[in-house]
Amino acid sequence: VIDSDLRIAAWNQRYLDLFQYPPGLITVGRPLADIIRYNAERGLCGPGDPEAHVHKRLEHIRAGTPHRYERTRPDGTVIEMQGKQLPGGGYVTSFADITDHKRVQQELQAANENLEAIVQERTRALQLAKQAAERANRSKTQFLAAASHDLMQPISAARLFAASLLEQADGQQVQVAAQRIASALDGAEAVLSDLSEINRLDARRVPVRHETVDLQVELGALVEECRPIARARGIELRDHIAPVHVRTDRLHLRRIVQNYLSNALRYTSRGGVLIGTRRVGGGLRVAVYDTGPGIPVERQEEIYQEFQRLPIEDAQAGQGLGLGLAIVQRMARLLGHAIGLRSEPGHGSCFWIDLPPATSRPKASAPTAPEATSQTELTGTQVLCLDNDPRVLEGLSVLLRGWGATTRCAGDPDQARTVMTGPPDLAIVDYRLDDGVLGHEVLQALRRDWARDVPAILITADRNHEVRQAAVQAGMVLLHKPVKPATLRGAIRQARALGRRAP
Repeated sequence: VIDSDLRIAAWNQRYLDLFQYPPGLITVGRPLADIIRYNAERGLCGPGDPEAHVHKRLEHIRAGTPHRYERTRPDGTVIEMQGKQLPGGGYVTSFADITDHKRVQQELQAANENLEAIVQERTRALQLAKQAAERANRSKTQFLAAASHDLMQPISAARLFAASLLEQADGQQVQVAAQRIASALDGAEAVLSDLSEINRLDARRVPVRHETVDLQVELGALVEECRPIARARGIELRDHIAPVHVRTDRLHLRRIVQNYLSNALRYTSRGGVLIGTRRVGGGLRVAVYDTGPGIPVERQEEIYQEFQRLPIEDAQAGQGLGLGLAIVQRMARLLGHAIGLRSEPGHGSCFWIDLPPATSRPKASAPTAPEATSQTELTGTQVLCLDNDPRVLEGLSVLLRGWGATTRCAGDPDQARTVMTGPPDLAIVDYRLDDGVLGHEVLQALRRDWARDVPAILITADRNHEVRQAAVQAGMVLLHKPVKPATLRGAIRQARALGRRAP
């Protein structure tokens, strides 16, 4: 404490310890100038002339200006000084050793800067990893799309040959062999279809068309398709489906419930499977119950992941890649429908999907009479087969000739014009030809050459919306590879019916 004459009036021991003054220097009445000069000569006031430091500080105190500042001593000690004028004259200054506080503050600042650097580094690493993952996902999508398309070609050809062999075989052994070939091709097609579907769902290339669906009609037909499988397994398949209408995508709903039924039949070795509907809240729940082995609680989330199957010792259950429920989850998310399951080991499982009610009913359509399916229904029909894969062309030609048709095969548009001097009765055209040529565009050009709107089928392994649109705009029936004989028969009838309606 300094009095109004700028002389020392009071101090404490801590002040003496902090500055390490010699004995007798600090006394009552000692001029402040002596203390400032002593500290300046020791370098505690910073660089410069000691007398200049004395003059500056005395003027500051005379003016009564408050101050607060820090000074670092040569030995690294940091002193914080705060001073202000006293009422009635004089000045008081406090001195605090804040060395530890500054050290901690510097360490925290360094740690913060280090943390920011680590965060930035990790952020960059995550961004690079994300970019790499996105590139890998795009590559995977492109690879699966290309692989599925390329693998469907030989499978489609093999299926056509197997179907032709099965229809024309006389001996039982040949028929059994052909049936086994067809069954093996069914399995390969199912795997490729699942992989392709997962790929399209992940790439968000699956269109959604919400419509009013009659559950009893739609799911009833699906149940009937599954009854032969249930009988072969010795399982009772029951249904209790209410005649109600819901709002959903017909094809996606069918696929979801089909996967539920397929899993239930595959994993149930005794007992039965039930598919039923009931009201839940303001909507309707479709549920599939089975008497299978059940699923432990800890594995109920895992089964929705790709390539996850329960370790069941059953020949039927061992088939497949474990993609069915992964497809279900993605489709339900795409549709905005909730799905779920209840299961207990040893007591079976229940898989369900909740659907919103429809606000209106679909318009009834007049029933159509079934058409004949004889082996010779195409007798006298001339068919142009256009595909860049010779194996598919040969298999398709063999099958169609077995049905009584006359075939002309071509691998490109120029060959098609050469083999056909006039318009055929029917054209079956592959969607992707060589050099980026698209089948529906070739057909349109050929129709102009022939001056006739020839009925046509567009065959493809692609299942995207663009191909569907192309087929519709060209007035063609769309058929996906691998081609099944029954499906081909239906497509031929549909194409011929469209041709009869054309002006």
